[in-house]
Amino acid sequence: MTENTKNRRARLVVMKQMQSRIMRTTTSFPLIALALLTITSTVFALRSMSEAAEAEVVLPSLLPLIATIICLTAGFAITILYVALRFSQRIAGPTYRIVKALEAIQNGCTDERIQLRDGDFLEEIADELNRTLDNLVHRQSAAPETKVPLQEALSLAK
Repeated sequence: MTENTKNRRARLVVMKQMQSRIMRTTTSFPLIALALLTITSTVFALRSMSEAAEAEVVLPSLLPLIATIICLTAGFAITILYVALRFSQRIAGPTYRIVKALEAIQNGCTDERIQLRDGDFLEEIADELNRTLDNLVHRQSAAPETKVPLQEALSLAK
């Protein structure tokens, strides 16, 4: 199995609400701009066809031009949506892992560490959280006679 295959997510949508919000935010403007550009280009091409018909001139290349514009628009729209989905995965996946780790920590498991995939965002937050956990564990093991409950140690760390 290749390194890339091992590093892939099992699910396309990890946190539906967050990913849909990211998708809407990142795709709204590009898709609207693409739609306006397509409509404008198609209108001009159709207008040229009607002007050519009035002048009794045949322009056989305009119909394929319109089809090309529509195909390119569809291709760009699919690309925009794919890139936005990948972008949302690189934020939602780490967020999901961080939330799960924090839930485990709240339940008293200080062995939980966050490991992110290559290319994921929020690496700095995960690293800092891992360092904080290591620090808490080190403090608890350094003074076993004055062992402080995890919840109290977390509130002291603030």
